Amino acid sequence: MMFNRRCFGDGRKDGGPGFEEEQHVEVVRTILSLINAFSVSDYMPCLRWLDLDGHES
Repeated sequence: MMFNRRCFGDGRKDGGPGFEEEQHVEVVRTILSLINAFSVSDYMPCLRWLDLDGHES
């Protein structure tokens, strides 16, 4: 079971997330926001007419 388990440090005394956990969540959010910002047509303009990301419609 993975519930109720600490993978990044011991956490705080009150049971909240520790520094490592907060840092991990922030990194995951940053990665997800960067993945959504990537557009193939920015690097290959010849594919812009295909509208692969749906930005043109």
